[in-house]
Amino acid sequence: MKICELYSPGSLHDLLVENIHPLFINNRTHLLVKVASERKIEYAYLGRAKSGVDEDGDVRVIFYKSVDDTGKLFKLVEPDVSDVMFENLLQIIPPPRVVKRRRRIFYEFHQPIKVFEKKSK
Repeated sequence: MKICELYSPGSLHDLLVENIHPLFINNRTHLLVKVASERKIEYAYLGRAKSGVDEDGDVRVIFYKSVDDTGKLFKLVEPDVSDVMFENLLQIIPPPRVVKRRRRIFYEFHQPIKVFEKKSK
């Protein structure tokens, strides 16, 4: 099932259920973001806004990568920053708890985040 069948970004459903509204997006807001591949596969990634919604309807987002199968533990991928259209924001996610393990920093979310990430080779 495609993500677009489950969500209709920018619809009244988002405004009422998912609380997606430009006024709710600012620096450090955690988001579930739809990203389409060249092969038209729609992925869902966890990201954090680095800006509010600009006049063109874009948000600068830095992305996370899941580190286990629970959907709760993620690491920030510093160089993975992109401008995302507001229409591709699926959901606002409550902020995580910062977890330090040895010299690494992870982000743990209270509820599992339903990401659909491209598999690494």
